[in-house]
Amino acid sequence: MSCAKQIVLAIVSLVMGCLIYILFRQDILAMHWIGNPKWIEPFRINIGYDGNLLTYIMLYCLSDALWFFSLLILQFQFVDKSIILCNILLYSTIALPFILEALQYFKIIGGTFDILDVVSYLIVLLIVLKIENHEKK
Repeated sequence: MSCAKQIVLAIVSLVMGCLIYILFRQDILAMHWIGNPKWIEPFRINIGYDGNLLTYIMLYCLSDALWFFSLLILQFQFVDKSIILCNILLYSTIALPFILEALQYFKIIGGTFDILDVVSYLIVLLIVLKIENHEKK
């Protein structure tokens, strides 16, 4: 996959992750940081979580997975593995969501630990590593 295609894929992934929050999760704190969320209320689609695992994943895990995918794809595009700082940044990017989930688990930071988030991050990491390995061949 060309660099341009991967950048487009990363941007689409990022936008899709944002749309999940705009359309389905307007009640989170981050939406209040961008200003008065009243302007997005007409776009709200109410899907209540009814215990269905697929619904849960779509509402609560997919957006973070899409953002992580976007970040990793872009990170791998611009990393120069011969520069130590680039390697540190790459490995920090890979570790960040796992560290944040662990900090939530141990109640060091606010938030709700979710093992499905960890699983989704692992799946995304494996997909991106597979893409990167395929690109090297």
